[in-house]
Amino acid sequence: MNHLVTSRLRKAMHGILSVALVSAPLALGAMAQDAVASERQLNRTNHPVKQAHRDTLRKKESGTYTSTTTRTGPQGKTSTRETTAVVDREAGTLARDTTITGPNGKTATVHADVAKTEDGYTRDVTRTGPNGKTSTTNTEMVRTENGRSIDTTHTGPNGKTSTRSTDVVRTDDSVQRTTVATAPNGETRTSVTTRTVTPPPAAPAP
Repeated sequence: MNHLVTSRLRKAMHGILSVALVSAPLALGAMAQDAVASERQLNRTNHPVKQAHRDTLRKKESGTYTSTTTRTGPQGKTSTRETTAVVDREAGTLARDTTITGPNGKTATVHADVAKTEDGYTRDVTRTGPNGKTSTTNTEMVRTENGRSIDTTHTGPNGKTSTRSTDVVRTDDSVQRTTVATAPNGETRTSVTTRTVTPPPAAPAP
């Protein structure tokens, strides 16, 4: 009888030890994960992630628009973008100057002149990089009887020129856009796209 009781006690102790051996690593793993999570939360609290910040100030006064944007990076360095635009509605002109100053103190400028014409507009843009080199883009848009045409000439800092000509033709049920682009090396690429347009419903008879 004593031998039977002793055998049963040994089996019970063996089962308890088996459960403990299996459960202990799981519990330790959970405790370790909680510790890592707590450490990460502490690090985020003591060392918050730095973020960029941007402020923009806009002002309008008698046909003159100004805008100044200051951006402060995570390291505390700042860059600015200052734009001034002068609009003459009677003459149909717009002159806009933009100065961009980077975190290293170097500047780049963009000057644009837009003028309204009898059947469209012209736009001339001059860009000057931090190295002093300039590029120009000249665009002319002319409205036609059934669409419009846009011609653009771009001259890069190296003096090389590329052109782009787009004709848009509208019909009752479609719009076709044809673009011819010529690269500085003289290579030409043409693309034609057509979009179907649903005509408006006819007006009811009186």
